[in-house]
Amino acid sequence: MIHATFLQDNQGIFLGYTIKGHAGSIVSGQNILCAAISSLVLTNVNYLETIKAIAENDCFADEIEGGIIHLDLTRPIDQKLAEYRQLLVDQLFFGLQAIAEENPDDVRINIKIDESRNPER
Repeated sequence: MIHATFLQDNQGIFLGYTIKGHAGSIVSGQNILCAAISSLVLTNVNYLETIKAIAENDCFADEIEGGIIHLDLTRPIDQKLAEYRQLLVDQLFFGLQAIAEENPDDVRINIKIDESRNPER
């Protein structure tokens, strides 16, 4: 099972996400569902790094322990860059949501609201 948890503030701004697990019982590296999700997530992280919307230490990944990636989006950045960052994470969220709708036994998406903080944009 792949679990994706997105953290938002009380205004709907993404503060980060954690995605972990593998789909189905197929051997790791041979599952098209895992490959699709990995492609979406890694493209998201790599592009965010390329445009300097995240720093290298904003992201943690560990493929050995069941596959996990955690991205922290709370580092203050320029307003325009923050808007791009949100659009890119929105795109990832909607892509994963579409996959989850087609594969409800293998993919779960949760949104957690952190009402205690609103990040600087």
